[in-house]
Amino acid sequence: MTTPLNFRWTTALVALLAFTVAACDSTDPDPEPPPPDEFDQGFLVAVEVLGDDGALLINAYSEIPSEVDLSEFIEVGTIDGSAFAIGDGIFVFDGQGLYTKYVVDRSTLEISIDGTLDLTGLGVTGEFGNPIPFSETEAYFIAYTAGQIIQFNPQDIEQGITETISFEPLPLSRFLPVPSSNSGRGVFSFERSGSRIFGPVVNFDFVDFTSPFEAQMFVFDPATNSVSYDIDDRANGLNFLLQPTGDGSYLGAPRETYDTFLRCGDPPSPAPSNDVLLRVTPQGTFDRNFILDLNDAIDNYQLIRRVELALADEALISYIPDTETLPTCDESFRDVFLLDVERRVVNLRDGSSRAFNSPVVQALNGILPVGTVGGSRYFKGIPFPDSGVPSTLLRQDGLESFTTVLTLSSGNESVNAFAQLWGPGTEEGAATGRKAQHAFGGVQKY
Repeated sequence: MTTPLNFRWTTALVALLAFTVAACDSTDPDPEPPPPDEFDQGFLVAVEVLGDDGALLINAYSEIPSEVDLSEFIEVGTIDGSAFAIGDGIFVFDGQGLYTKYVVDRSTLEISIDGTLDLTGLGVTGEFGNPIPFSETEAYFIAYTAGQIIQFNPQDIEQGITETISFEPLPLSRFLPVPSSNSGRGVFSFERSGSRIFGPVVNFDFVDFTSPFEAQMFVFDPATNSVSYDIDDRANGLNFLLQPTGDGSYLGAPRETYDTFLRCGDPPSPAPSNDVLLRVTPQGTFDRNFILDLNDAIDNYQLIRRVELALADEALISYIPDTETLPTCDESFRDVFLLDVERRVVNLRDGSSRAFNSPVVQALNGILPVGTVGGSRYFKGIPFPDSGVPSTLLRQDGLESFTTVLTLSSGNESVNAFAQLWGPGTEEGAATGRKAQHAFGGVQKY
């Protein structure tokens, strides 16, 4: 007997439906939704809000923001703190000794706590601050006045201290403070070059104006766990922030407050110069073949503020012109940061100088580096107090070329840190953020 064609089709359809139902019944009745796509890149933006209710805020972005809404940020501390990145982890220092690690969800950009490390609770004393990162599993704190170098694992911060290295600090010396904001809070400066960590050290006693009147460099070699010093009596103690020249060396000028010591204290005779530039080698030692007298390069100045930028052959110098009146010995030395600032570009080969042509920077009290992203350095633009000018985030495109990337709502807000956490241009496990510059405590004011 021949089976009708429509019957065969009906039978096949019923069989197919039965198979489909059976297949569906064999699966989880509540299947997990597919994971959301991850962002290709992530960025950290940390902002300080000054004032009586000042705070440190952080947020994560999938691209460099041109504007920010602080109501979307997470409050993670006070203006005494600072933020930085190691790999794709965000670390926050409370200014006292507590470090908190945060992680960012790459799909939602939500930020959550991943652990804490309380150095003071573990008995570490002295001034210290942001760690010096070597990799995602190796970083160091330097508690200079206590003569201790603390190693820990940023990947597992709750593992605690993995090694403590003792050393002998120089008499009357400590790390110099780097201002982290307009607030007056600061962090120490260091540089990492290859396998070495180094930075200027000095002591300040603002009561009787005593201090070592010579430039001093601290050098730590993690390969041998050894500390050495290089002392150069050609200049007073270097400013808190060394500027990389691009050829592996660094440039620095004596700290501006040494002017107060020279005028109001009892300096040695002859005293080291406060008006020169020194070069620091990639090994952290002074280049004895280089010294540049700024008296011959810049006319009509009263006080050298700092080296704000440097290249292999040129450096941007900020200074107080002789039209300003410096604070007296009875006034706060910090009042010098309220005075007018001028800038010139100095040729490091022949000592000549030329005008600096950057209206963006010329209108500011100062610029300080806050991060390196995609090979470009980023700076916070610090306005003059009570000027009504908002703080900015600037990208350096050249010695005299800057792009305003982000403008905050007022001068009472300031970028604390800017870093790329992951994405093109970063390497997993690499340290990001304000390059090799951070370490800690101290006071500076703009």
